[in-house]
Amino acid sequence: MSCDWHYKSIDEIHNDYKNLKILPSELISHFYNRIEKLNPILSCFITLTKDQAYKETEVLDQKVKNGKIDSPLMGIPIALKDICDLTGYATTGGSNSRRDFASKSDSTVAKKLKEAGAIIIGKLALTEGAFIEHVCEMPEPKNPWNLDYSTGVSSSGAAVAVAAGLCSLAIGSDTGGSIRYPSICCGVTGVKPTFGRVSTYGIMPLAPSLDHIGPIGRSVRDCAAVMNIISGYDFNDPYSAFNKVNNFLSTISLDIKGLRIGYDPTYNEVGVDKQLFKSIKRVMLFLSDLGANLIEIKIPETKKITPKFTDLVSAEAYAENKHILSKQDKLGKIYKELLINGSNLNILNYVELLKFSRKFSNQLKKIFSSVDLIICPPWPNPAVHKNIDSLGDLNDQGELLRFTAPYNISGNPTITVPCGFNDEGMPLAFQLISSHFNEDSLFQASNAYQMNTSWHLKYPKI
Repeated sequence: MSCDWHYKSIDEIHNDYKNLKILPSELISHFYNRIEKLNPILSCFITLTKDQAYKETEVLDQKVKNGKIDSPLMGIPIALKDICDLTGYATTGGSNSRRDFASKSDSTVAKKLKEAGAIIIGKLALTEGAFIEHVCEMPEPKNPWNLDYSTGVSSSGAAVAVAAGLCSLAIGSDTGGSIRYPSICCGVTGVKPTFGRVSTYGIMPLAPSLDHIGPIGRSVRDCAAVMNIISGYDFNDPYSAFNKVNNFLSTISLDIKGLRIGYDPTYNEVGVDKQLFKSIKRVMLFLSDLGANLIEIKIPETKKITPKFTDLVSAEAYAENKHILSKQDKLGKIYKELLINGSNLNILNYVELLKFSRKFSNQLKKIFSSVDLIICPPWPNPAVHKNIDSLGDLNDQGELLRFTAPYNISGNPTITVPCGFNDEGMPLAFQLISSHFNEDSLFQASNAYQMNTSWHLKYPKI
């Protein structure tokens, strides 16, 4: 059996199914064998769903033998961040307090993936409550590019699993950067869709008005294929948007000539790792060579919202999860403090944050009247050594979160795309942001980049 099944794209796997080079059951066995070998090192899975996965392959094997590849994700191994409910399995949310929380039904995302033929092979490790701390007795993912370097925040298990070839794609969540930071740390492609584009029904909430669910994969095309499936209105989710969902794959290969890409030179450079800044400048020139028009802009001021962004999160986290405080002895220090702080939050300060957040969103909307996309870093730096405090003061996250949190507040879609490596051998990436429900342009520009480069095809030697 080929040694690279774990790094093949959706199209490549389907082509191999059509040519009977492999069956879904054999592919799943290949992934589980690889997980058995590498997960003790990388610690990215909390639960494996072998019984369910192999049961589903019985039907899929017969379809492949009969030449029927009749669903978009048929036979594709996908893993879920362990905030996504999956019938018959616990949803721990990375917390010892939820080890016995049994899911009685599938989250909408899990349901849609299953209906599209995907095989869910397991649930992935994360920081407690999808916030920022890995707690004792729960897995803490390790970076496959260098085990001594950071993996990002809460969707770390998802990014590690994709980067190491332990699943074809993963589902992550992003409340203030939790798809984007792990994506740059692990050298994978991550999508934070427009707020409301993907249902959060059956997802353990951190802060519902900021939570976004999206795919992490090795390529833009694979992520777009998953977005085709998981997007759309869901009456079970009060935040779900009615907006029409286009077939993202039908426009992904369009020429980007004339596409207007905005950039703020000061925003992109000040306080940003020098090698990361230089790599993004190279991306800009590359996209320009492909026909895009680069337009200098000024990003609205973020200093009124990002320093106290955690206050927004704490208020909603407490409102949604205050019952967990009854199990304080099973909670980690930081998540417990987050919930307690939410219960004590000054209402006037909270209202001020909301006011400045609305102002930022309105100003950003004006910018998108003159550009189609914005390019910037996904985080101020790539992965750093674990001995370095990568998150800093939780009471002042202004500089750290200025490339992530504002776009959770505004709800704009973003994509993080690998674009090289630094001198330490750690991945670099750029971020594109678009207007609401314009994921098409995100996919077109980032796919054009990947079709003419090979950074997304680089894999860690592990």
